[in-house]
Amino acid sequence: MSGFNVHIGCVKLDPLADGKRFRLIDAVSYDYGLQHFVVPEGFVTDFASIPGIGRMFLPKWGRYGWAAILHDYLYSSDSPELVSRKEADRMFKTFMKVRDTPLIHTWIIYTAVRLFGWLFYRKP
Repeated sequence: MSGFNVHIGCVKLDPLADGKRFRLIDAVSYDYGLQHFVVPEGFVTDFASIPGIGRMFLPKWGRYGWAAILHDYLYSSDSPELVSRKEADRMFKTFMKVRDTPLIHTWIIYTAVRLFGWLFYRKP
């Protein structure tokens, strides 16, 4: 997939007391075409927000985990990025493909965020 690169190195995480979320110890940067995004150190992610029953089939972390960090950030009110929900979802899908996420998993996760992501999108 030309035009999409990621520079992440080794991610360092600090688990939070709730056992569900993690704080980034180091920033994670992504390049998407001409756009550059940095998820700052200290950002809190829960990776893929997969409901309980869905985790029987797809865990919260998988090949799509790196994409989930960026997606959480782009959806959050912490992000100054002016990216629409549709564009954030498209980047999520693209990055899942780049990380060789199985096609069926990519399709299921992408469809879920397109259908239900509006519940979590925190932009004006």
